This record gives sequence, structure tokens and C-alpha cells, in this order.
Amino acid sequence: MHPPPNSGSGHHEIRKIFFDALRHVSEPRITGNFKTSYIMTAIQKNISDKIVAVLLPIIIAISFIACKKKNDTPAPDTSNLAIVDASVGGWQLDFRINGQKYNQQALRYDTILPYTSVTAGAQGFSLTAADNAFRVLISSPVNLRKDHYYTVFIGSLKELPYAPLFVITQEDLTPADDKAKVRLINVGADTQPVNLYVSGMDTPLFVQLPFREATLFKTIDAGDHYNFQIRESAQAAAIASINDVKLEKGKLYTIYVKGFKSDDTAAGKLKLGLISNK
Repeated sequence: MHPPPNSGSGHHEIRKIFFDALRHVSEPRITGNFKTSYIMTAIQKNISDKIVAVLLPIIIAISFIACKKKNDTPAPDTSNLAIVDASVGGWQLDFRINGQKYNQQALRYDTILPYTSVTAGAQGFSLTAADNAFRVLISSPVNLRKDHYYTVFIGSLKELPYAPLFVITQEDLTPADDKAKVRLINVGADTQPVNLYVSGMDTPLFVQLPFREATLFKTIDAGDHYNFQIRESAQAAAIASINDVKLEKGKLYTIYVKGFKSDDTAAGKLKLGLISNK
């Protein structure tokens, strides 16, 4: 038998076709690295552009919602606080709320800080030495009501080293249109309960106010030359006074007892102080 005609050439053609096909399949792997990278980069860029196009509005919307929520967060309730330092003994003090220093400069005798806004609710008040934040001299929990007014009066105990203390008052600052209002607070450590007398009046304005106590505001005629004095009884002599006081219509005033009856020094003797609350 003879082999089919051109059988050798047939196998050759098959091998040629096979290797040609293999060569064509292999070409991209040999010469196509740049092409493949370029194609893949183009695909990735196209996908990235589409992702950015989809996600960007979402991110902007989320940011807007977050900002809106932040702006919609209600501000905390606030109260109003004033401080009067009537302590003696040369103390330099810091007043703290929940451990945070409230005053910018050290508090000294006769320092008065007007009303400023503070966070309402449960708070911790304390006094520390100005040169040592860890030396807590007195502390007390308080609950400040929303939109109410408070004053911290700092006094001293008579015993050395005249340790500071504070008395916290809540004020109703509703004015009397055609009159003034006055109240009294006693932070004079060694007095008996005191009566406050007004010049020209036989009856005391306030009666038997003990140490560390305060009265409510009382209405009084406005005037330019009031003289006030405190006595420990109706028959006793005045132990402190403040003269030529002007009381204006619609305003409120606090008269406070400070110092020691038994001290005759300029810095420590018993005196009356006056502040305008509003």
C-alpha cells in the first residue's frame, strides 16, 4: 500500500497551522504588556470615574445631613452666675465649676464678677487656692435652674487661717417699675443676727438675719441719699453702715455684711458692701 498522496505535506500543514495558532495566541503575551496595562488602566479609570460619579453625590448628601444634624443639636440650657469675694485673710482664690477654673484672675477681697452665662443643671462648685489647684478649700454640689440668676458670696470663718466659705443665693430679678428693690446677706462671721435699718425709718427693713443667710428682695422708694446701718438689736448701736447710697427706679441692689466685728484693721473690720444686681 502506498501512503496517501501528500500525506507528509498534510502533517506539515497541520503542524504549521498549530504553531501559527500558538504563535498568534502567544503574541499578546510576548508583545502585549503595554497594551494590556493600557487597556486595564483605561478600564479602571472608567470604573473609577463611574464610582466617583455615583458616590460623590452620596458623600455630599451625607456631609450635608451630618452638618444639619450638628447644627440642629440644641444648645445646652444655661443659667447666670455672679461672684462676690467678701473673704478676709489675704486669700487668693480660684472658683471652679466641675473642676474647671471660672475666673481669669485670682479672686481677692472685694472682687466682684458680674453675671455671666453658665451651663444649667447639676454642677460642682469649689474654691481652691490660686497657687495650688489641688488644694480644695470648700466644695458643694448645686443644681442651677434654667434661665435663673445666682450669686456666690465668698466669706470667711473667723478662726485662723480665716478659711473661705461660700453662700449661694438665687435671685428673682423682676424689677419694680417705679421703685427700687433691696436685699441683705450676712457673711460677717462673728456677728449676732443683724437688723438692717434705713435712715429716716424706725422699723428695720430686715430683722434678725443670721450668718450665712440672705433675705429676699424688698421694694423700697428710689432715692439719692440713703444711709443704711446694721444693729444686732433694736437698742444696740450700729456696728456697720454705708451712706449716701443712690437707689434708682427699676434696679435691684444687694447689701452684704463682710469682715469681722472683732477686727479693727482696715482689711478685716466689719463693713457693708453694695452691689447692683440689675
